[in-house]
Amino acid sequence: MTRRKLPKQLLVHGFILGSFLFYCIFLAQPLFNKFERIPGESKSYTFALPKETGGIRYNIEKLETAAQAIELKGWAFLEKPRYKSGRVYVVLQSKRDIYIFDTYYQPRPDVAKYFKSDEVKNSGFFCIIPKGKIKQGKYKLGLYLETNNAKALIFTQKSIVTF
Repeated sequence: MTRRKLPKQLLVHGFILGSFLFYCIFLAQPLFNKFERIPGESKSYTFALPKETGGIRYNIEKLETAAQAIELKGWAFLEKPRYKSGRVYVVLQSKRDIYIFDTYYQPRPDVAKYFKSDEVKNSGFFCIIPKGKIKQGKYKLGLYLETNNAKALIFTQKSIVTF
């Protein structure tokens, strides 16, 4: 009994097909996620958060979960030092995962007028979180603020459930 060699073309086609399957299974989704951006979506970050500190005065005025994204709008600032605005991040925390998203600044002269402080006129924020960037589950909603010399984290009473 003689052993037959596989034709060179069959080996080449098998390699091409195997490479295509590898691409489809392991590489295509992250690549297409970059093309499927939602206009105005917030950027995701990975960094160590402090333990919950409190000390943030905030109001979540809009929290909507649509088919493709979660939208948040509100204002937040540090209570000490005296009413200080800073960079606001939205934090989603489940039992297994944590996600941090930046926000877009929105001027809030109404907040400054109410608290009688020009320091908080830049305390408004807006955030669009694509559902494709987070795993399905239930998340606690938190806010993380940074100023030049202070950092604070607070979890709100609100939660988000994604399907």
